[in-house]
Amino acid sequence: MEPEYNEAARKVKERKEREARLAAEKQDRYQSVLNRFIAEGRSALRAFALSNRTNFIDKEAASIYYGIIAVAHKMKLSLGTKEGITSAVNNFLSGMSWRDCSKFHVECVTNWTHLFAERDVTYEPSIIDNFISFVDYMSCSAETYTSLGGSNGCADQLTNWDGTRKLGLEAITKKKGQSY
Repeated sequence: MEPEYNEAARKVKERKEREARLAAEKQDRYQSVLNRFIAEGRSALRAFALSNRTNFIDKEAASIYYGIIAVAHKMKLSLGTKEGITSAVNNFLSGMSWRDCSKFHVECVTNWTHLFAERDVTYEPSIIDNFISFVDYMSCSAETYTSLGGSNGCADQLTNWDGTRKLGLEAITKKKGQSY
């Protein structure tokens, strides 16, 4: 009876070790996905900082917005309070590379980012929940990563992960100059 007990105990121990290793790997992938959103947002903000534009283009705005949400989630900051948003933005900006930018330009972009994050966008709980679910999903799909700034994901799905409508396989596309 003892050999069977020892074998069962060994298998339980191996299973627990495997489950702990898999959980740690998933957490590492989860943090990696968050880091990629943060890096993408910072890259978009850097591109804006090096341009002569006075406003974000849609793709930059989306990347910056989700980068700030990723920072807040990673740092466990509430985006339901002004203090939480300000802290998330400050943390997001602290990782920026300001190389090739004048002090004045850095100050302008920093202020513009604060205005954007604190006044121009909303942090609806449903959007944040969808973002977190998406990050969780991506962390389970080890090698898959979709940029929030420009990818449309699978075309056979009717909505993006954040609930916005996307073009499906059956949708009629309109070419430039064509009317229906």
